[in-house]
Amino acid sequence: MRPAQTIEALPHLARNVVLFRAEPLAELALELSLELAHPIHDCFFLILAQTLEFPLVTADQKLWKRTRDSLFADRVIMLRDFGADE
Repeated sequence: MRPAQTIEALPHLARNVVLFRAEPLAELALELSLELAHPIHDCFFLILAQTLEFPLVTADQKLWKRTRDSLFADRVIMLRDFGADE
């Protein structure tokens, strides 16, 4: 995006951004990070997606592969596949 577009979009983004506290998710995210041998920051997103019962759409193929044999296999969707069945 060009700078002017970013400035114009900011109010729309602000209305649609919800912040969540990381602290309540930390223990589960750490456990998942160790289980998947994957960076904890992505595991926070996975735990939040599970908590909210939302899919996690990602372009991170490494994350997607790490979740294939886990309880998160059905929750993680590659960006390229998102909406493909519609």
